[in-house]
Amino acid sequence: MNGSGDGDGSPPQVIDFLAASEHRIETLRVLVEQGTVTRRDVRSEVDASRSTVRRTLEGFLERGWVESTTDGYRITPAGELMVDVFGQFVERVERVETYTPLLRWLPPSALDVDLAWLEGGTLTVATEADPYAPAQTQTETVRTAERFRGFLPAIERDGTELVHDRITAGELTASIVVSPAVSETVRSDPFEELLREQLATGRLDVFVSPDPLPYYLGLPDEDGVEIGGMDDDGIPRALLQSTNDDLRRWGEETFESARADAERLTEGDL
Repeated sequence: MNGSGDGDGSPPQVIDFLAASEHRIETLRVLVEQGTVTRRDVRSEVDASRSTVRRTLEGFLERGWVESTTDGYRITPAGELMVDVFGQFVERVERVETYTPLLRWLPPSALDVDLAWLEGGTLTVATEADPYAPAQTQTETVRTAERFRGFLPAIERDGTELVHDRITAGELTASIVVSPAVSETVRSDPFEELLREQLATGRLDVFVSPDPLPYYLGLPDEDGVEIGGMDDDGIPRALLQSTNDDLRRWGEETFESARADAERLTEGDL
């Protein structure tokens, strides 16, 4: 039953009914806060005309989200649930939109985490004006950490030299899982000698994954986590830095699982 012409109540049409007008969402929130309201009450809280308020409340009546009383309109349990469910939906959409600059560079379902864990993180994105911002941020982490664990899907010389200098100086201990492509790269000049010197210190462990790595993962020191997406050329395009405890635990579990499946690279392999 729907005399307002807004659909038959299927989920997409209900979402469209609510999302099509801020007035409807605001009116539902007023009802949640006040319980029972008159049309005048709604108009005092929502910037809408008399006819808009009337049509909105009639639409809610037809959907069973409110009921008519002698005092006005009262929200029903179904209406309260709809506000809660729609609010969660909006929050999830906002999270996806916020982190799309990272998610777009990851394979489908590669990042098996609760999107809520990404909240509060710092996102660094490559732009036309600053295309190397994510890579520079990653480098700064390696420059300041005393211990580092993570995935390296790709490699470049400047970062490798920085890690080499810090490890051979006794300033950094690292354990990394590299992709098969990186494993081939480090066996050639100029990386081979740099890696050999690092392995000789006993402060670096390298493991070769049997499969390509879907993203960059960084676990600096004892807290915090970094997740990076890159393009087909291995250039970092977006980097998320977070101190979320759940995301850090996920990162540690993901790293340990990948390391267990990988093969250790030794000096004799070079």
